[in-house]
Amino acid sequence: TNKGKAERVSLVSLPRDLYVQIPHSEEFAKINGLYLLGRERFAAGPEQFILEKLEDITGLAIQYFVVFDMKTVENIIDRLDGLSVYVPEDVSDPRFPNQSLGYEPFSVQKGWQYMDGRTALRYMRTRNTIEGDLGRMKRQQHVVDAVRKKVYSLNLFWDMDKLLGIYEEIKENVITNLTEQNIKRLWTLARGVPFDSITMTAIGSESAKDLVKEDHIPMGNAVAFVFVPVEGIEQYGAIKSYIQQQ
Repeated sequence: TNKGKAERVSLVSLPRDLYVQIPHSEEFAKINGLYLLGRERFAAGPEQFILEKLEDITGLAIQYFVVFDMKTVENIIDRLDGLSVYVPEDVSDPRFPNQSLGYEPFSVQKGWQYMDGRTALRYMRTRNTIEGDLGRMKRQQHVVDAVRKKVYSLNLFWDMDKLLGIYEEIKENVITNLTEQNIKRLWTLARGVPFDSITMTAIGSESAKDLVKEDHIPMGNAVAFVFVPVEGIEQYGAIKSYIQQQ
């Protein structure tokens, strides 16, 4: 935003367990299921399907999207030769899912840690903390911020190989409706935003904990843990107001 003041950015995360009505349907699901449902049901593609729901929740007119999987994040971090990430509290997950459909222990100590892509990915994905998924959203934001800072610290001449590698990774594995001109413009804008002018929050976290509440909803043959807006299912007035304030 720029309303006669310094540039600033607000990053807002929605919980994956938010219980929502599926667009163009009388059915409900967790929001993290909409991408797959969009691929199955929506002719315009899952991205537009999700944007429609996000606009309903946030009250924002969302023009652009970027879709990437977590493996892409891991690869980009490795191309940056790892990241320095501040870990605010010890993390210990004895049952972190592995690629063999089993489990393996994962832990990381409090303080500044230098992480390769695999470690950073597991740090972002684990939910075995007091804050559960809300903590995971904050960890994801912190790692994204660390990636941003390191990318912007690269030298266009000396680090050209890293920049080209990141470009190839994005070109091959990221889906977006941004044009090259859009991306160049965003790059210029983002480089002009001071690090301390970026605010990060997650719906349901400390600063926004009164916007949603926990509930248990029958889904299929089981009862699922979900978040619902404080005003009730599909009532997003408080969330929209909070986002406008951000």
